Amino acid sequence: ELPILRGDVNITRARYSRPMSISMDLSGRLSGTRAEAPPAPYDPANDHVRLDLTVRTSAPMRVTNNLADVDLRIARDRPFRVVGTDQRTGVVGTIELPRGNLRLYDTDFELRSGRIDFDNLERIAPTFDLAAQTEIRRTGDSTRSQWRVRLHAYGDPERFTFDMNA
Repeated sequence: ELPILRGDVNITRARYSRPMSISMDLSGRLSGTRAEAPPAPYDPANDHVRLDLTVRTSAPMRVTNNLADVDLRIARDRPFRVVGTDQRTGVVGTIELPRGNLRLYDTDFELRSGRIDFDNLERIAPTFDLAAQTEIRRTGDSTRSQWRVRLHAYGDPERFTFDMNA
């Protein structure tokens, strides 16, 4: 039986600022892809400790980089936990995005709703669903000079999609 590291982790402040990249496919849809290294062979005999940590925050966490400026908070209705072992670490819980801006094509979109769900006991495998919108105004055109553009981003870090419509 492995020893267990159990308890509460209280985060007082957190900020993520690493740049993110996206690309456009031939249909004009934006997508993000990330090359994933093949997983290392797993041997339970090499585990040293089991994990069961509950993570809490006293203030919203922040993402501030080339694509986003958003607050993140742990959902109140679902504990956020780090579980598994030192070789196979999983995360279970939900992060909500209550406010912020997303940048796309040099345009700021106001975040309307967002959440990131973690549901894997053996690895860190988030899925996300974000909705944002912006107003685009064009001067000098008397027929239609303003559009409301909606953005929907969803998926996971290895494969995600942006849908836009006006």
